Amino acid sequence: MIKQTLMFTSPVYLALKDQQMVITFKDNQDTVTRPIEDIGFVVIEHPQVSISVPLLNELADNNVSVVFCDKKQMPKTMLMTLDGNTTQQESYKYTRPLENALSLTTASLLRMYKGETDKLSLPMIT
Repeated sequence: MIKQTLMFTSPVYLALKDQQMVITFKDNQDTVTRPIEDIGFVVIEHPQVSISVPLLNELADNNVSVVFCDKKQMPKTMLMTLDGNTTQQESYKYTRPLENALSLTTASLLRMYKGETDKLSLPMIT
């Protein structure tokens, strides 16, 4: 099935309800819904578009790319899931060492809080 590309060029509020993207137009409060599984790309061109975090998470879970544009309506930033894109995974090879270092740091902080150690030893991130 062909995925939809949704482009938002006017002020709208985007939210999630029942696995659907709810689009509420800010000027007249009209509401439209779109099934998330039918969406491939979301392009946010207008600076007054509001989007909820649960919707962003659901879009990521369904491998939907979200593109944010700048003042000149040119693509500036792209949000993509880290799990579903092998090219992006290659560019983020540091993610695993960083996660390991953060978990070690958290463990060290907990030990220090419990009084099991006098000083905090943090791992080096390379």
